Amino acid sequence: MGILSFLLASILAIGSLGYENDDNLIFIGKKWVFLISGSSGWDNYRHQADIAHAYQIVKRNGIPDENIIVMMADDVANHTNNPVPGTLINQPDGVDVYKGIKIDYSGKDVNSENFLNVLKGHKSAMKGKGSERVIESRKHDHVFVNFVDHGSNGILGFPDTFLYADDLIMTLKEMHAKRRYRKMVLFIEACNAGSMFDGLIDDDTKIIAVTASGPRECSYACYCDESEYHTCLGDLFNVKWMENLDQTIFDVSTKSKTILRDFEEIRTNVTNSNVMVYGDFHVGFEKLSKFIGYNVQRNSQGVINYVHHHPIKAGSLISNRNIPEIILNRKLANSKNIQEIKSLMQKINHRNQMKQVIDAIFFKMYNRIVEALPALSFKIGTIETPAPLKLSIDVFPCYKNIINTISSNCFSLAKNPYVLKKLKILSNMCVVDSNIDKIIVVIINDVCSITNIPNGLENIQ
Repeated sequence: MGILSFLLASILAIGSLGYENDDNLIFIGKKWVFLISGSSGWDNYRHQADIAHAYQIVKRNGIPDENIIVMMADDVANHTNNPVPGTLINQPDGVDVYKGIKIDYSGKDVNSENFLNVLKGHKSAMKGKGSERVIESRKHDHVFVNFVDHGSNGILGFPDTFLYADDLIMTLKEMHAKRRYRKMVLFIEACNAGSMFDGLIDDDTKIIAVTASGPRECSYACYCDESEYHTCLGDLFNVKWMENLDQTIFDVSTKSKTILRDFEEIRTNVTNSNVMVYGDFHVGFEKLSKFIGYNVQRNSQGVINYVHHHPIKAGSLISNRNIPEIILNRKLANSKNIQEIKSLMQKINHRNQMKQVIDAIFFKMYNRIVEALPALSFKIGTIETPAPLKLSIDVFPCYKNIINTISSNCFSLAKNPYVLKKLKILSNMCVVDSNIDKIIVVIINDVCSITNIPNGLENIQ
């Protein structure tokens, strides 16, 4: 073997590097992985469990920690509700996926601004925050992003902020223009996840996005029937793509599985929502292992590691929008303690009262708006059944202004997953007229000023 061949072979043996034969040219590049749980709180246990599980997979697949960045609130593993403190599981009787995880950004550092700066590789913007690490990808590198949280029309959630589709799309365009990657894959688990890309992402930028749901539907949580935890352990989309890899047996066909083939398998197994794919379909023919590595670990007997998974029962699936309500009612139905029953009933009644207040505020806003603009209702639909209007980039300044006005003068929308399903009607107004926010914010301010808004409204899940 010549010296050049030996050096090339040595470089390719390093887990963070790979090669690609493209037009008979060999390119050396790293694999970068960015894992994000955008939520906080016990009710959202599943999001952090998903991301911790994803970390274990890519780590096992040979991606070094220096090429993995993890962003999660990290308030669940040691939560007082956790029956096994210091652990996270992603399936019933599952292994601890929290063990050994290295979290770069937690607590208040989990926000949309930091997410975009880490993705873009803006190191100076992250100085003094968390680990300060960013995705330092270059033109020959492959980038994999897995984001898990709540969502709405053109929105992904963070504990205190929103990530809007236009900001994400513009970041991806900036990365493409600056040649910050060779190819990129995004797996997005959230309600309405498809609305982040539908009609917005270019099809020639070597980026492909796979989403847990279409633009106008909710995604589903799973393993929600564990009485000891009183929450859901995973999200169906994320669980399915990861469990497929957990059960991988080393052979050529599995190692060579393409992203589109993996998408087909996930879509077949996720029947409660429409798993979608957007962007540059040419990237879909690439091997998934080019982005997240491949597990070739054997145990001491020389057998490939195999992880057994529980079947997902229909009763353990819950729409991500309904989890707190259903879990509380299940606890109430199963409780035999008088004091606990009283406490649960108080929580349920309080939650229902707060939901009624939110409903009343939105109906008041809507009625005032369509009263001022009568022709609008025929185009945008109603709060319960909004028209299926598609977003465009120029809609977002209007949309953001309306949402920021409500958050500033009424109650925070970012902390309130219940209200997310009501935002479609607001984006529809901006789709019809991108300058309509100038009228609407006046009405919103008036409604909020004369409405008695109780404390804690923003915390209703």
